[in-house]
Amino acid sequence: MKESGKYSYDTGSVPTFHAADYTVFACTLAISAFIGIFNAIKDRKKQTTDDYLLAGRSMHPIPVAMSLL
Repeated sequence: MKESGKYSYDTGSVPTFHAADYTVFACTLAISAFIGIFNAIKDRKKQTTDDYLLAGRSMHPIPVAMSLL
């Protein structure tokens, strides 16, 4: 008798994505893409590599730490 909610090494079954999983995954990708496109449009006037790679050295340490985490 198989128990639901167990991983494949316990039951021999292979868990798969369902519609809700695909929806959450697609929404996560869409939000990430929107943030990237929004910032690219907002900051399109920045031309130096310092501005592009380091945000003009003006970022607060907390977002940098969260990104590294």
